[in-house]
Amino acid sequence: MIEDNDLPVYGHRPVPGVASTGQRYSSWLRRAMAFAIDIAPVLILFIGTQAADILTTRTETVTQTTGSLTYEAVHVSTMPRWISWTLWAISLLIWIYNKGIREGRTGKSWGKSALKMTTSSDGVSAQPLGPVVATIRSFLVFGEFTMVVCIVGIVLWFWPLWDQKHQALLSDKLTGAVVFDDSTDSTDSTDSTDSTDSTDDV
Repeated sequence: MIEDNDLPVYGHRPVPGVASTGQRYSSWLRRAMAFAIDIAPVLILFIGTQAADILTTRTETVTQTTGSLTYEAVHVSTMPRWISWTLWAISLLIWIYNKGIREGRTGKSWGKSALKMTTSSDGVSAQPLGPVVATIRSFLVFGEFTMVVCIVGIVLWFWPLWDQKHQALLSDKLTGAVVFDDSTDSTDSTDSTDSTDSTDDV
């Protein structure tokens, strides 16, 4: 038997930030906090690799004259290069697993699980994106993050603030993804919409 709550909500005007099913789209702030949790392991490995490279770098004085130029200092890192590449590979695998495979299958990365959010396809079915699409989306998300230093990146990063579905312009729009806030009761949204429409009809 189909419950009334399973039926899509028809006959109501679209409410910004609320899907037709009554589910609320996650806010930009909550999404940013979840992203901070997801990116933390990658940044820790990156900073750790750079710090180890700096700490193991020594300066050797080597005098070399080429024409009128004289070189007297050479910076040499004693940390094997393969260690750096290994740490980079580990950080990449962590990102792909968390944002691509895990979020693609369940709709929840570590950050979204902690803050009770779900990433799904934009539609009535609202199914998880799948590992392939989610992995592509994860690199688009990372691209938005790295481009935040320029004007284009700032627009991409803050686009969900004024988007009706709180979608990111690049990563969400291109992959057809939306992020729902699981911490709120969807029926509350539907009831509030019903009460608004009833008030307007009086």
